[in-house]
Amino acid sequence: MISNLSYKELEKVNEELQKYRHKCTCGHTVYVVNKSGKAECNHCHRLVFKDKATEFKYIMKRKLIEERRNNKWILEH
Repeated sequence: MISNLSYKELEKVNEELQKYRHKCTCGHTVYVVNKSGKAECNHCHRLVFKDKATEFKYIMKRKLIEERRNNKWILEH
């Protein structure tokens, strides 16, 4: 399909892909195209986020879950 495109069409496809390209801390490029805004690096298996706001929400959600687990354990014992 892509081989049948003209040069201008290929440039448009490449520009569209650039929007979803993000760098991992290890230096590899990861495409974040899913709705959740995060993807796993194929090289180091770290999470790569599309922006800082998505990363912040993810970290806060994980801390909230961890806190609930700790409180549940304290209440049971």
